[in-house]
Amino acid sequence: MTTLTMKMGSRLLLLLLLAFLACERPTDDAVQVDLDENGHQRCEKTTECEQGRTCYGRRCLTSDEVTAKLTGNKAHDLIAAQSDAERNATLTSVVKGSKERCDRVTRSFFQGIEPKSGEAYWNVQCHNRRSYAIAVYNDASGSTRVIACDVLKEIGVECFRAFEDVAEEPSARPLHENPSPVKSHTPPATRTCCKHCNNSRPCGDSCISLSKTCHKGAGCAC
Repeated sequence: MTTLTMKMGSRLLLLLLLAFLACERPTDDAVQVDLDENGHQRCEKTTECEQGRTCYGRRCLTSDEVTAKLTGNKAHDLIAAQSDAERNATLTSVVKGSKERCDRVTRSFFQGIEPKSGEAYWNVQCHNRRSYAIAVYNDASGSTRVIACDVLKEIGVECFRAFEDVAEEPSARPLHENPSPVKSHTPPATRTCCKHCNNSRPCGDSCISLSKTCHKGAGCAC
């Protein structure tokens, strides 16, 4: 009886030890971290990041990395910092606000920034298969301009191609270097200026407030 009791006690202790070790062993879920191609942890909020890092653009970044990504174009910086879902929702509102037909944005693509003016350019694909280019002006109100990618294609500008990629092709020109309707607020040098807009924005042949969005094509105002 004593021998049987000792065997049962030893077996119980062994089971308890194995159970303890199983609890202490880290699981794959506990140590698994979702990293992007640059080794940054993906995130939805800052509380998911290590101490000293901020969730910016769905990536856990240091303060120096966040600062390096800021362009000075406040509206663009806010858009860039959003998650994909938030950004698509924001750009859907921008396109709909321009009276263009877009039920909802399903894909967004950052083309680049015009170095001199600081204007940022985004491309979007809508659920209804329409595509648009969005210029985000570097002004206090964060005004925007929207134009269909089909229209841009007619003048040799392709959407969903980064400026640096286009710059490598001598025959191609980035969106910000083309005299397209997106840049109608800056008239071509050969166009006669009929009205100077000093503290306002050129819009067709007249001037409008900087807080408004122009829905006219290129005119003679400058």
